[in-house]
Amino acid sequence: MNLKLSPCLGGKIMNDYGFYITHLLLKGEGKPDSTLEFENGLNVISGASNTGKTFIFECINFVLGAQDKPKKIYESDGYTEVLLEIRTRQKKTLTIKRNLTDSKMYYYNCAIKDINRNA
Repeated sequence: MNLKLSPCLGGKIMNDYGFYITHLLLKGEGKPDSTLEFENGLNVISGASNTGKTFIFECINFVLGAQDKPKKIYESDGYTEVLLEIRTRQKKTLTIKRNLTDSKMYYYNCAIKDINRNA
């Protein structure tokens, strides 16, 4: 039996689906925003041991629904929110926010910079 896989789904090409991360932001009262920007495609985070690479991954994982909060590191003291900006393949920008204190999640149908304007 031969099966043919179609690159289409409901009339749309599969490349129209999915997303990529554009921005990771940590916020805390009295703290400067800590931010990391990503580009479409491969992004490499490199550095020496104990410089925060795993913490970045844990923050992304947490915002996307992981049960475990990122492990505390010295540099994270005072930060209470993690925001993740996502761009869909259909050119829509959205933001997910999760509190590091109570793990509550929030969804915004806009970029991080536009959250206060739309709140």
